[in-house]
Amino acid sequence: MRAEHAPGFHRSRGWGCLFWSTCVICCAFVAHVHAGDELERYVAQPDASYAFHIVRHGRLGGAEYLEAILTSQTWRGIPWKHQLFMLRPRRLAMPATQALLFIDGGSWEPEYDGTATHSVPRVAKEFVRLANALHAPVVIVRQVPFEPLFGGRREDALIAYTFDQYLQTGEPDWPLLLPMVKSASRAMDAVQRLAREQWGLAIARFTVTGASKRGWTSWLTAAVDPRVAGVAPMVIDMLNMKAQIELQRQTFGGLSEENKDYEEIRLPERIDSPTGRELVAIVDPYSYRDRLLQPKLILLATNDPYWPLDALNVYWNGLPEPKRVLYLPNQTHGLRDVDRLIGSLAALNRYAEEGKALPEVSGAFTQRNGRLELTVRTDRTPARVLAWSALSATRDFRQARWTSRRC
Repeated sequence: MRAEHAPGFHRSRGWGCLFWSTCVICCAFVAHVHAGDELERYVAQPDASYAFHIVRHGRLGGAEYLEAILTSQTWRGIPWKHQLFMLRPRRLAMPATQALLFIDGGSWEPEYDGTATHSVPRVAKEFVRLANALHAPVVIVRQVPFEPLFGGRREDALIAYTFDQYLQTGEPDWPLLLPMVKSASRAMDAVQRLAREQWGLAIARFTVTGASKRGWTSWLTAAVDPRVAGVAPMVIDMLNMKAQIELQRQTFGGLSEENKDYEEIRLPERIDSPTGRELVAIVDPYSYRDRLLQPKLILLATNDPYWPLDALNVYWNGLPEPKRVLYLPNQTHGLRDVDRLIGSLAALNRYAEEGKALPEVSGAFTQRNGRLELTVRTDRTPARVLAWSALSATRDFRQARWTSRRC
């Protein structure tokens, strides 16, 4: 493996690049389907139940925090309530017009809406580090989606149930991603007002991130809300849904065990029906790719049991620039490398807020003397270059062990 760089460029921080010596098989792209307006229409529709109130103020890790309870909407007769945490770092870079919004999950508990006797969630404590690194406000909106619902369903089981209802009825507000995106958008509304009234800050734009289903929500929020200046979806490697289903069949023999809820509603068989194509047009971020013009950092794990290792190839070329991807080696669906995540999110936020250029990285495979060679070019001198590799008897790398060596 050969790494090259143009002379005279400085070192960059906070971004890692991972390369491995596996042969990547690209899947054919399906024809682009223009998404309908159902998502944008649902998010923009006024809702009289929208409200928020402050529960408490406090200090956490040297930062000031504010906790509020947000009612983002009433969806199919169900009020959606969320904990909303706003973190103001000890040092704030003025004029502080951009915040980072982390979309989080978790079940709603009635005690959250009463007196503030519950403990501050761990995610808020972890993101204090990010706020202090950014010198900018960081916001966490929890309970996305509002759950449990419909007989105790949560997460993928809940999303799959709403997909099934849409496929049966065609009623446009059934897919759960609609109220999930509206939760994020209404959280931004509340943050703008609270930041102005409580801290005297005029927040205008957001870097939006979240993991898994919340990463899915991040993509769609970036597609319909113009306040999103940058987006960093984590461990959600499913854009271009129809092609992804075929790739999972080729790799695993069917959908991943982690996606069994969608198998149970026969989504792979129903996705080609007229209503199935409409569902994809509403919930597949790839349908909105021409709108995703913000800086994009895709955060993935090499051993994520949900997706084939090469799932990115199904949609990467179709996404507009600017875009970057970071693979975390030997990580599963729950990303644990907090230091790398914080550094990467900080770099994306700086790029989105200040227009600072990110490192340019490109690579090409060639066969030479019976060997496969990867040449990587960068516009800056890297601190170091590591080649990551893993071996597997099949294309299933979920249990593979990744090792690195210097180049």
